[in-house]
Amino acid sequence: MVRHYAEGPIDGLILAATSGEGMSLGVDELERLVAVTRAETSESRRYMPICLGLSGASTGKMLDVLDETAAWPSDGYLIASP
Repeated sequence: MVRHYAEGPIDGLILAATSGEGMSLGVDELERLVAVTRAETSESRRYMPICLGLSGASTGKMLDVLDETAAWPSDGYLIASP
């Protein structure tokens, strides 16, 4: 699916944003999602930015998640305010 969209007229991908998967996946699963998506987009003819969707009810937990994900191969975040 990533390859299909990477070849289409889109400017980037937002992972685990509003469809609920971000809240149901663990940190290890989110990391794998980002890594696999980056690997697939790397094979594309153009650079495809990847943003990770994050949301939660606790500012402290959100800060922890930002610290955990900072080194992942994503380009930014789409964050729903706690």
